Amino acid sequence: MKRVLFFVDKEWSLGRFHSDLIKYLFGKGIDAQLLDYRRSYWATEIEELAAVYDYFVTTYHGVDFLHLQYNIPLEKCKVILYHDHDAKEFIKQSQYVQKVASIATVSQSLLKYSEQMNRNIH
Repeated sequence: MKRVLFFVDKEWSLGRFHSDLIKYLFGKGIDAQLLDYRRSYWATEIEELAAVYDYFVTTYHGVDFLHLQYNIPLEKCKVILYHDHDAKEFIKQSQYVQKVASIATVSQSLLKYSEQMNRNIH
C-alpha cells in the first residue's frame, strides 16, 4: 500500500476536499493523511514522516518549503494545482518543475499548462 502525506491547508474547502480525497484513495489502496502546512514542525518530525511516506503532495509554494526547510527530496514531492495562479507561479519556480515526482490538477482547464511546463499534468 502506498503512503501519501498531503501537506496542505486543513481548513475550509481545501480541508474538506482533501478529507474526502483521503477516503476515496483508501478504497484504491493508498493510505493518505493530512499535515497542516500552516503549522511549524521540528525537522526531526518531518524526517520521521519522510521515512514512512512514499510521497508528499502539496501546493506550488509547499514544495519549496518542504524541500528547503525540511530537506524533502523533490522526487518525493507531488504538486497539485488548483487555479491558474498556481500553475503560473509554479512555472516561475522552474528549478522544481522538472524535478518533482509529478504534477496534478483538479481542473481540466489547467491541463493547458502542460506544454509550458514540458511535463504531463494528471
